[in-house]
Amino acid sequence: MFKRNPYFAVIGFTLIFGLSFVFSRVALDRLDPFHLLALRFLFAVGLINLLRLLKVVKVERSGPIKPLLAIGLVQPILYFTLETLGIRYTSAAISGLMVAVIPIFTLIFARIFLSEQPNRYQLAAMLVSIIGVALIGLNQRDAGNVSLLGLAVLLGAAVSAAAATVMSRWLSRNYSPVTITYAMMHMGLTAFLPMALIGLAEAGAASLLGAFFQPLLELPTLTAIAYLGFGASVSGFFLLNYALAHLPSYKVGVFDTLTTLIAISAGVIFLGERLTPMQVIGGLGILIGVWGAQYFGTMRVRP
Repeated sequence: MFKRNPYFAVIGFTLIFGLSFVFSRVALDRLDPFHLLALRFLFAVGLINLLRLLKVVKVERSGPIKPLLAIGLVQPILYFTLETLGIRYTSAAISGLMVAVIPIFTLIFARIFLSEQPNRYQLAAMLVSIIGVALIGLNQRDAGNVSLLGLAVLLGAAVSAAAATVMSRWLSRNYSPVTITYAMMHMGLTAFLPMALIGLAEAGAASLLGAFFQPLLELPTLTAIAYLGFGASVSGFFLLNYALAHLPSYKVGVFDTLTTLIAISAGVIFLGERLTPMQVIGGLGILIGVWGAQYFGTMRVRP
């Protein structure tokens, strides 16, 4: 199915990442962010190695390991670290606006490093989508909790997400999507497991291993981490890397804005959150922008 139309992969990772916000909220009610990330990537590494052992997936590479380490350093390590710190210094609503900035940096990096050139109609459509995300973010109650430090950190997270998108597109020339995903999952666990254990030690945990695994005894937390580890990490990042192996990075990047719309819809449906008129307007802007960026991609525009 993906081989016939890579947009199925785009739709897949967009839905998975959009729904992940609901599960993240559930888990963060019980866990420190780095504790959650460590468990998430532990589950992810366990699954992808099980699939490799069963020969469901094949990890292979035809190039050096350093580029794989580089993308793992940028995404997930740098991105999730900066996002976590950014939320701590600002708010969840302001961090949501970060999604609107990612396609801009993706476009810049794609033009510099990959020579990808969207036409002016696609640029206009991307702008409409970005404005839609901004309207949604600025409508949140805590959107006024802003600090320069927090904004700078979140800007770094947006830059790292865009850089990872372009890096994955470039790496797809020599590495399979499975191999790229495999490296990212292991890099995430390598970084976040020590952070989680240090945090538990500082909190005075009598048994680090006991305190680390204890949240898994609660079904809501276990379900959330299983979705984030198996779904968002392994499946979501694989579909993202697969899409980037077959589509220009700026086309894939604009779908980052659609995850905001899915996250809001999931919050309304599953968490009983209120839907405001501004969110509806912003959501329409996102849909129009994403559609336009793809539709106008086939047009030939006079210089």
